[in-house]
Amino acid sequence: LDDGRGTLTGIDIRSGNVDSVCNNQVFQLQNGLPGGNSYAAILGIKIYPMFGGGSANLVEGNRVHSLQPHGRDFGGTVAGMLIGSYLTLRRNFVHSFSSASNAVTSIYGFSIPDKESILENNMVRLGIDIMGNSIPAGNLNFIGVAGGHVMTHNSIYIGGGNVSDKFIGSIAYAYLG
Repeated sequence: LDDGRGTLTGIDIRSGNVDSVCNNQVFQLQNGLPGGNSYAAILGIKIYPMFGGGSANLVEGNRVHSLQPHGRDFGGTVAGMLIGSYLTLRRNFVHSFSSASNAVTSIYGFSIPDKESILENNMVRLGIDIMGNSIPAGNLNFIGVAGGHVMTHNSIYIGGGNVSDKFIGSIAYAYLG
């Protein structure tokens, strides 16, 4: 999801083991110039431990919202949490992501490995902004959760006017393995 071109990340962990990332708030990140042609990927929390993770490692109680890439002509990924190891994600809330791009843009709540990751009691709200208005850009696909192994008591809401856009539409849970 992250190819390093102009990516803005709220919390970026790429070294050692991960013990816990808890009770943080990442919000109102904006990338690219309004109306400009910049690549505009935004990641709220990115965790890629060098030595792996494990189900005992915890990402809990974080809130990520109001991520806004402004690049008009080049799409970019927007993700609340991009996880590259097997972790437990619990009681996190991601919501209100937008895009100004008319290019293909993927908006993820959580993107995590397919095996041994545990998601419980998380909330995802996609397709509308912080005020409850539909995101006006086209060519969007909303994916609540991509990956995961054990998923219990999560809530995913995908709403607004672009949830069944001409691209691939929207997916609450996408198991990729």
